[in-house]
Amino acid sequence: MTESIKEMTFENALNDANDCIKVDDKFAKGYLRKGTALFKMGKKDWCWFMVSIKIILQHILPAP
Repeated sequence: MTESIKEMTFENALNDANDCIKVDDKFAKGYLRKGTALFKMGKKDWCWFMVSIKIILQHILPAP
């Protein structure tokens, strides 16, 4: 996922983040990475939504 963002293949990064969320929908980093990809793609409204979910998950769920 990180390599996809560095290579500026944001569509791939978004797909990777979606796969990550499918595997574990409580993994906050997946939402952060999805938000980053959306931001880089110019979809700022969705970006902030994903980052908000990440923050909520981080504060509600106990650390592993």
